[in-house]
Amino acid sequence: MKRFLYLIPIILLNCPFILKAKSLSDSILPGKNFDKALFRLWYPDDLKYIRGIIILMPGSKGDGRNSVDEVIWQKLAVAHDLALIGCYFTDRKHPYMDIEEYVNVKEGSGKALTDAIKHFAEKSYHPELDMAALLLWGHSAGGEFNHEFACWKP
Repeated sequence: MKRFLYLIPIILLNCPFILKAKSLSDSILPGKNFDKALFRLWYPDDLKYIRGIIILMPGSKGDGRNSVDEVIWQKLAVAHDLALIGCYFTDRKHPYMDIEEYVNVKEGSGKALTDAIKHFAEKSYHPELDMAALLLWGHSAGGEFNHEFACWKP
């Protein structure tokens, strides 16, 4: 019995975070420096006003859309009245495919993200999303995208 009691905290930490939430998806037509731009928005259902958005931008060839379903991100968002947007970009074919061109946000991929945020503001009936503060998280190519984005739209 004692062994089981020690497992309860571990079981509870690994249980799904149960919360009524909304999730919306969007895509942007291919642009000058990207082939795919796909996005997923997540926010708590009962949130009246969204104070900001955590942008989840994974590394090269990574799809961040499912990251919005991760409990740790959701708990952070709930604690601070934030929404989550997971991103997935792929490059157009070019001679140096080991270098991600979509990270050069001023060539079109940055506008794809801002357009997706505008679409989400309309679809979710949360117009404040369009002017919300962005908290950028990225890894590798995603970190470079975020750096370029912050320089492009400080």
